[in-house]
Amino acid sequence: MSEAQGLDAVSAELYGGAPADFVARRDELVKAARADGDRELATAIKALRRPTVGAWYLNLAAAAGLTSLRELLELGRELRETQAAGDFAALRDLAGRRGPLVGRVLRDLTAHLAQVGITTTGSGLDEVRTTLGAALADPAVDAQVRSGRVDRAHSYGGFGEVEMAVVPPAPSPSPSKEAPKKDADAAKEQLAAARRELAAAERERATTEARGKEAGATVRAARKRVESLETELDRARDALSKAEAEAAGLKARAAALTATIEQSRTALASG
Repeated sequence: MSEAQGLDAVSAELYGGAPADFVARRDELVKAARADGDRELATAIKALRRPTVGAWYLNLAAAAGLTSLRELLELGRELRETQAAGDFAALRDLAGRRGPLVGRVLRDLTAHLAQVGITTTGSGLDEVRTTLGAALADPAVDAQVRSGRVDRAHSYGGFGEVEMAVVPPAPSPSPSKEAPKKDADAAKEQLAAARRELAAAERERATTEARGKEAGATVRAARKRVESLETELDRARDALSKAEAEAAGLKARAAALTATIEQSRTALASG
């Protein structure tokens, strides 16, 4: 088995398991890889990060092959390709499917997790929602979701991509000499609608960017704390192993001394 194949199998096991068991099991697999002499694989496994609750939900959904999740990711691919082609009419139609389909994924995910005995949390589902939004716009996040290897929540705050795209209104027919006022009124309404849509998108962008920065700072601080605790845990385990080995050695030494004392007593008594 190649290192990549080994890492894929390990990743599938770790990201499909409960986050609470992740670190202990990962460390076991690191030790096993080192014992097999595969230090590169051990290093790669050690670099895997424990998933957040929402990331875990998505990994389970991918492993279960939820139809609605596959459909949403396929919609994201179509959105990206359509926007790149500049087909705004088609983009408008596709974007209309996004909200209902995200809602369907959340419902299907909640039902699936309930079937396997997992009760979802509001914060976990919020992570799922923001990560799905990022997956629609970012192929890299899409790939993580498809593979079931998500380790944290992702958010998308860019501009000019699918998530924040402002679809221009459909072009109005050329003004006719027979109904100039009607056409002018229609053009004004479309212009006003486009301006409202643009203003709403700009407000959403500002809010999303602010929330993204706050969430990013929180995630970075939490990740740093987790890494610190994991390092501390590794040291504590090493210290425990050494203490246990020392205790076992002392116990054996005490048993040997006890045997020597008993032999001496027996010799003295017979003498």
